[in-house]
Amino acid sequence: MSNSNNLRTKVVSILTLSAAGLGLLLAVIGATMEQYQQGLTLAGIASLPLQALMLFIPRPEIVLNECRDIFYRIGAVLCGLSGVFGIIAIWLAAAGTTMSNLWTRYGRRNHVIVAGDTPFAADLSRLLKAEGQSAVHVRSEDGLLPGEQESVEDCLRCGLSAQSLEARAGLERASALVIDGGGDAETLALARPVLTALDRKTQAQKPHIALRIADTVMSDQFYRLTERYRVGQSVRVSVFDENLLAARHALDIDPLFIRAAARGQKRVHALIVGFGDLGEKLLDQVFLTSIAGDLGDPRVTIIDRDADTCRRTFQARRPRVLDQLDISFEALDIGTDPMIGNTAPDALKTLAKLEKADQFTAIFLALPNQGATVRAALLIDAHRELTGQFAAPIHYRCRLAAEQEDILQQSWLEAKADHGFIRMVVPRAKLIDTVLGRPTLDRLASQLHEACRRGANVSVAANVPWQELSETYRRANRRAADHMAAKLWTIGVRHEQGEGTEEKLTAADRAKIKSVLATAREDGTLDQLAELEHRRWCVERFLDGWLLGKARDNRKKIHPLLVPWEKLKKLPEELDKDRDQVTTLLKTAGRVY
Repeated sequence: MSNSNNLRTKVVSILTLSAAGLGLLLAVIGATMEQYQQGLTLAGIASLPLQALMLFIPRPEIVLNECRDIFYRIGAVLCGLSGVFGIIAIWLAAAGTTMSNLWTRYGRRNHVIVAGDTPFAADLSRLLKAEGQSAVHVRSEDGLLPGEQESVEDCLRCGLSAQSLEARAGLERASALVIDGGGDAETLALARPVLTALDRKTQAQKPHIALRIADTVMSDQFYRLTERYRVGQSVRVSVFDENLLAARHALDIDPLFIRAAARGQKRVHALIVGFGDLGEKLLDQVFLTSIAGDLGDPRVTIIDRDADTCRRTFQARRPRVLDQLDISFEALDIGTDPMIGNTAPDALKTLAKLEKADQFTAIFLALPNQGATVRAALLIDAHRELTGQFAAPIHYRCRLAAEQEDILQQSWLEAKADHGFIRMVVPRAKLIDTVLGRPTLDRLASQLHEACRRGANVSVAANVPWQELSETYRRANRRAADHMAAKLWTIGVRHEQGEGTEEKLTAADRAKIKSVLATAREDGTLDQLAELEHRRWCVERFLDGWLLGKARDNRKKIHPLLVPWEKLKKLPEELDKDRDQVTTLLKTAGRVY
């Protein structure tokens, strides 16, 4: 137990014993005065201790009886209260819990701590409060957020150390703790002492810890370090990034395979403008969700003012990816470089060739601020009208509140549209569910995991309940769940833009899935879906830096099955694994949606 908890326990014990002693004294005085008025007897004096002890059982009829002596009545109140507290203390000891735990579980279920000196932490705290959570934004003792004019704000300035969070912010009572240090390394530096402190606690219920980490490589290394150093073993820790939520949501409600098929394209070709964290998350989601039907493997083209630096940085952090997937970087600064005329950069000519070979399916603006995003969207659209280049809908990240309209916002675009604007947002409900550790976001992914656990050849690390599963395996299941819409669309369960895969399947959809499961082996549908699954799995591995090799080596990320489908068909046992995987996916989707 912590020192503060021990101190509170001692104070409560002293107050309870003091109330009991004072109550006994007053009750004896009052009873003695009553007997004195009625005439003292030896039997009456001998019964005084028994009468006093009986007062530890709450007796409303005595307290409310105005004929009794006032001292006796006050003593009855104090003894009754101390008796109640004594019974509670005995029950808590027998149950192995504390009042703090009970207060956490029942009194402060919505107590959430958001720790960080960042605008995101401040915005998240306000969002949680608006959604009915008892959120506390904890910041350093001094300093201003960008754009703040004064240091007084609706927050708790007590520092971001584990000791401050315990003593001042109510860490022991919190249901969730969100940490945002402003950068991945800073977040991890704040998290480690907090995790160490929570490991020392003995309370049964501990807060869910949500760390804002953008770099997936960094998050994977963090989980490896926690296992190596045995840190955070007693708490549930998850990593989140609002840009990943925005990317997943954008590709969920507007699957690019539908647009590519409607426009007669051979494959999805996404153009990403700006390559920060959001651009990288969009790249991953395009590759992971766009393999569907008869479409080929996706292609992504990136334009950025510092394209060479972006390429080198990406390759340093995620080696091998550029060697395995169709990704190209072009140096172009929308809004600064001229788009027409002799002074236009060569990158525009390269983009024209790329677009002629593979028409753009969608354009994603992943620029750092709202002004740059709106300016780029209008310039690209104007250039399309003049030249016919960049003929694709423009997805733009909007940082305004969800209910606020902006100059670009318009109604939904039909699948064949070759221009127009589509707003990308971080869905509020998904963000809250993520930071609070609610299972709603991972409903399908967790069901897929449990279904896979019932299969054969499950590794020891993967054969654990979802709550105990490492983030690496969770991410793999989420990716499989994100691709479900592509598989359903391939078998004729039509996914309409704007609704997302979270929509319930209709009775006709379920009948279609049941029919496919019954006849898939005979008509070749199962093999078609198995091929899609194998291609998706290969892309997922390539994004994580795996290579083809003769023997599997998890440490070096080498796998012998990262081969085209035609070569895999020579291994019947591997084909059966993919077929079984697809069957499991379809059955799980039919139950969950």
